[in-house]
Amino acid sequence: MFAKRNSVIAALAAAVVVAEAPQGSGALITAAEAIRLGRPVYAVPGPLGARSSEGTNALIASGAARACLGADDVARAVGLEAAAPAPEVDPVLEALAAGPLDLDALARRLGVDRAVLRARLVSLVFAGTVADHGDGRFARGSR
Repeated sequence: MFAKRNSVIAALAAAVVVAEAPQGSGALITAAEAIRLGRPVYAVPGPLGARSSEGTNALIASGAARACLGADDVARAVGLEAAAPAPEVDPVLEALAAGPLDLDALARRLGVDRAVLRARLVSLVFAGTVADHGDGRFARGSR
């Protein structure tokens, strides 16, 4: 059943990344099916001679897979932009230094579009650097 399951995974995936794969592993079945379906295939290079890297290194060496050196490689393969590095000093955090603000007040203070600001706030809330008070106001978080 593993081969069938791996074929389904390859069919549903926008891209396949093989992190470790000894020769004959199920991950190589998934990669082969993805190649057959025309999906991008990436492999994480591993130490030469390591059994767990034989398959990934062979995929790269044969040209069947591109070397995956980071998440940005895969993001670009599926049509997403690579994440921009965070600025050293975040203007949102600076604006919230004086205390909590609602989305409208924060957008006016920063001179940015609300939709753009909302997306940035979501990422900052997930990172823990901004806290959502639940009443429409945001404040600096604990990190």
